[in-house]
Amino acid sequence: MSIAFRPFLEADMPMFERWLHVAARHRHPDEWLAEIQGREDKWSWIHHFIAELDKTPIGLGAPAFDMEWVG
Repeated sequence: MSIAFRPFLEADMPMFERWLHVAARHRHPDEWLAEIQGREDKWSWIHHFIAELDKTPIGLGAPAFDMEWVG
């Protein structure tokens, strides 16, 4: 079993939107979507990652600290 993190890519957007549909009961999906859509501008200081288990995407990570070492 292998867990890895990789940068969030534009190609991940449809998957992320599906995840938001599931999470809508617990969080504000419109705020999450705005943050991801603004990741190159307003929210560029947050580094968004996709967590993978054995190369299968399992979640989103957006740490509030420097993760330069992740790759």
